[in-house]
Amino acid sequence: MQTREWIAKWSHQSIRLDFKKYSVLCFGLELISKICIEEEASYAEKGIFTDEFKGSYKVISNFLFELEKNDFTKEDTTKFLIYFLGKLFIELGIFPDLSSCQITGENLNGISNISLRADLGGFVLNSELEDSSLQKDSHFSLRQFLDLCTSTKWNEKKWSSIKLAPKSFFHDLLDYLSFQLNINLKTNLKSYGSLVL
Repeated sequence: MQTREWIAKWSHQSIRLDFKKYSVLCFGLELISKICIEEEASYAEKGIFTDEFKGSYKVISNFLFELEKNDFTKEDTTKFLIYFLGKLFIELGIFPDLSSCQITGENLNGISNISLRADLGGFVLNSELEDSSLQKDSHFSLRQFLDLCTSTKWNEKKWSSIKLAPKSFFHDLLDYLSFQLNINLKTNLKSYGSLVL
């Protein structure tokens, strides 16, 4: 009996040797598993593959490839996760409205005092928020980051060029996703704690 040897073309070497990347991978995979449609899973079990569900596959495959390929600082990890969530929002059809205030309808271009509101599905002028605790001073930069998600591809690595990407952006977007899915992802994702963000 004769056997053939084979060589792995891609073995996720950098993920296997970097616990931070491994934690990010676990988070991404667990999040995708939470949002996968049951019908999609049953189709896969039956060996039926259609283009109907290719969005989540596209997001997670690009996520995995770029995670393996790139070296990350702690700040890059946050940027990468924000970009991942932005791309996921696009595929889920829950991307926040970036163009106008969700209360007044006013165009938001050039306006810096804005805040993301999950309950309204987009950004609002801070002056329209009666409760000042809901106002986020840096969400102008978050809006720019999300705009970048709509106009770039993963392989362009534009996410790494963003200057301002505090951890709070990631948490705000995870809260936004939690609201849209009606599930508290911070308590329901076991891998969330290992991100240490």
